[in-house]
Amino acid sequence: MFSDAGIQTTMRPADMVPRGADAGAMGTRLPAGPQRDSEAGPRRQAVSRRFGSRGGGKPAAPESWGRLMRWFRAARRASRKDPTRSSNPIGAERDPKRVISFSDAVIAIAVTLLVLEIRPPEDFAHLLRGLIELWPSYVAYAITFLLIGQMWVNHHVMFDHIRSADRMLLLLNTLLLMVIAFLPFASSLLAHAFESGEGKTTALIFYGATYEVAALLFNVIWEYARSGRRLLTSTTDNDTAWAISRRFRPAPVWIAAGTALGALHPVVGLVVVTAFIPFYWLPIRGEVASIRRTREQSPGDP
Repeated sequence: MFSDAGIQTTMRPADMVPRGADAGAMGTRLPAGPQRDSEAGPRRQAVSRRFGSRGGGKPAAPESWGRLMRWFRAARRASRKDPTRSSNPIGAERDPKRVISFSDAVIAIAVTLLVLEIRPPEDFAHLLRGLIELWPSYVAYAITFLLIGQMWVNHHVMFDHIRSADRMLLLLNTLLLMVIAFLPFASSLLAHAFESGEGKTTALIFYGATYEVAALLFNVIWEYARSGRRLLTSTTDNDTAWAISRRFRPAPVWIAAGTALGALHPVVGLVVVTAFIPFYWLPIRGEVASIRRTREQSPGDP
């Protein structure tokens, strides 16, 4: 073929193929040149809006999907770092020191509020008799103080073996503290019921049910932390974890039995609930053995 200038030119095969060959396979032909680009532009924009785009025209995954994949990769890396852990935490892991400090503060306030529930007698002309008549308040104060103190000790037992706190542990611990902060009211209700001689059964059931919820939450927190060694320290062996579980598990059954007996006879129910205080102040045998082994492995530590 010759041009107007008389110079022979060759048509390349690519020039003979329509510039919309991908559309030609569908039986359509797109015009070449600027007109084709102007018609295809809206399509590209629609696809970009629908699927998103990254550099190079590749479709991008939705943001939530990418966030989920990053979480799985982080969890997989955490499992590789600690081969003893078979369950992953929920959310980010945090140092439990702030959890312990906050829990100590709530428990300290709860035991302080107990004494504020004891009201002085109104009749100071017969003060001695009035003080003696307050004996249910003294008993409720002593029992509840020892029980909350026992919870504080067992809370430290748990967190001595928990190396980090995730989102679920924070929630469960918050629920436990909410119940502990409610105990002064339950104690006051019990004391006033015994002082008045009315509503003792209802007050005892209410008191026992409050402790039942606290005992259940203790078990849930510990079992969540030890399940698959999700949040346990590397120095806590399985025997120690199981020994702590054996100590915590009887509490809900014991308190439920005392509460049920309280529905028949309030004094008997209160005695049964109170009877497990000495048992739970005893050292946990398996935990003591674990601490001894840890100290033997690190002779330089105090």
